[in-house]
Amino acid sequence: MAIPAWIAYLAAVVIPVLVLVINPASAWVNRWLSSVSIYPTLESSKTQSVSLNGAELSSDERLQFIQAWNHAIYLTERSEFTGSNYKAINVHIKEGSRTFSFTAFLLGDGKIQFIRHLRRRNITFQVSSQALEEILRTHVERQSVG
Repeated sequence: MAIPAWIAYLAAVVIPVLVLVINPASAWVNRWLSSVSIYPTLESSKTQSVSLNGAELSSDERLQFIQAWNHAIYLTERSEFTGSNYKAINVHIKEGSRTFSFTAFLLGDGKIQFIRHLRRRNITFQVSSQALEEILRTHVERQSVG
């Protein structure tokens, strides 16, 4: 029994299209993975604004923040919230049509606890980055002085 010609033609079209869409190097796959990841990687060319506690960072500060953000080491997703004794830092990042909203708590020793605010739930996680901690600490100190 032979395979009908229309099935062969359909497979010849559908399979290559699926390979292109599912290929890990595909921009669509990278965008989707970034949108569902807890700690997204930021692209400096697409990141339009970064604001900390409502104050938008200058272009140089934004580039430093993005570099520190991307080099931070994701430690763990935490079910419990341990930042109640620390001052909250609201972080809003606008990248293209996406907006990320976080609350950060500086825990010391380069550790930062984040709460990512999603539509229906919040996800708590920790990262490690001396540079990111320093940027956030400097900004908080600058806001408390002036």
